[in-house]
Amino acid sequence: MVATALLGLIYTVDSASYDGARWQASRAAIRAGYAPRDIGGNFEFVNFYAEHPGTGVRKRERFCVLVALLQPGEPTTSLVARARYKPPFHHSLVVAAQRTADPCRNSKRANP
Repeated sequence: MVATALLGLIYTVDSASYDGARWQASRAAIRAGYAPRDIGGNFEFVNFYAEHPGTGVRKRERFCVLVALLQPGEPTTSLVARARYKPPFHHSLVVAAQRTADPCRNSKRANP
């Protein structure tokens, strides 16, 4: 039972760290001038800023900024913001908010 509790604690810490990093990168994209409704952050971020909270559906919405793990060697030319994800028992990773080819509908930023 102790091992299961420890595993659950490790999973909780990891999940909170990842969600927190995605939220930080999303908030940094707002500071960079993008509207919250144009940013595809994590589930909580999208729903928090949805027109009607709890209705933001990721698969139907098109975002001009997406937040995800930055893969090693991936180009950073479209980088808007970044945050660090520090999982337990692993080196830290970069969570990046990157510009997509989709037009921004709510931001005053220039579209590509």
